[in-house]
Amino acid sequence: MAEKSRRKIKPAGKANPTLTKGAGARLESKIQGVESRLKAEITGVKNELEAEIKDVRDELKADIQSLNTRMESLDTRLESVNTRLESVNTRLGMEITKTNARMDRMEGRIIAEIKDIKSQVLNFLDAFSGKLADYGRESAIFPKVLDEHGHKLRDHDKRLALLESARR
Repeated sequence: MAEKSRRKIKPAGKANPTLTKGAGARLESKIQGVESRLKAEITGVKNELEAEIKDVRDELKADIQSLNTRMESLDTRLESVNTRLESVNTRLGMEITKTNARMDRMEGRIIAEIKDIKSQVLNFLDAFSGKLADYGRESAIFPKVLDEHGHKLRDHDKRLALLESARR
């Protein structure tokens, strides 16, 4: 609707045939005044915008430089952490290797001790089973021997009694 109400204004310097020469000149003068004020205003806004853009650019450059500095600091710190981690990993690897070697030696000593104990237990069991067999044989023979000794003692008693009666 605003488009329809606008009138086409011809550029300055060309006369409008519908207006009188005095009115046209005045109108033309006003238009030129408005044009010059608009151009001055546009130039002022343009200069302000350029100044603002320059300020924003400068601020962005400073912010980017600050971020770059912080990133470099973080990179340095990260490299330091990586170096320390590598050192820790190396030490841990060495300690694990030492521990594994100690565990292998301990395993060998424990196995040797177990074999020695096993040998001692087997020797003890052999000796014990030998003694048990001896006791078994003795316990089987002992009653017979005891009976024989009992008979001999009785026999000796008889002979001693005969000898004593013969001496008297």
